[in-house]
Amino acid sequence: MDESLLITAAQRGDRDAMAALYRKHRLQAYQTALIVLRDPHLADDLVQEAFIRAFREIGRCDPGRPFAPWLARIVINLCRNALRRRRLLPLALPDRQGAGDPGYAATEDRADLWPILERLSHAHREVLMLRYFHQFTEPEIAEILGLPLGTVKSRLHAARQAVKSRMEAPDPGHGKELTPDG
Repeated sequence: MDESLLITAAQRGDRDAMAALYRKHRLQAYQTALIVLRDPHLADDLVQEAFIRAFREIGRCDPGRPFAPWLARIVINLCRNALRRRRLLPLALPDRQGAGDPGYAATEDRADLWPILERLSHAHREVLMLRYFHQFTEPEIAEILGLPLGTVKSRLHAARQAVKSRMEAPDPGHGKELTPDG
């Protein structure tokens, strides 16, 4: 079934449509939460909360637009709230105990980038994650994060420059937050 039809049906209270949206988007939502929170159990709980909130507020979702960016915004906002509450370090590689987890493999594949990504600002990590881990477009990222498109483009450019400079010339200043010029 077409996603716009699923959204419309879900807005009418169709539980099968809600289940289909859940099945289609659960893994991506989970991977986003896992990357940001680095805790498989907390990520799983947060995704459940995100879908509950999404279905409670499904009337606010535009059936003419993709569901994924709308849901991602909910997930990101819940992650931000969880980070503030728990004072977690965002975007660290999940520990090995999560290795059997369905979203773990996708994050582990990029393990060589984690030390670099962990040193980026939270704002730069968010845009990189949404763009390169989940392939959202720049306009979708702007919508998800509630930012102007120019800000998203600027953050992506600065983040790419910081990653590039770090990969080309490793810096012994571990723990120092990366800036676009190194």
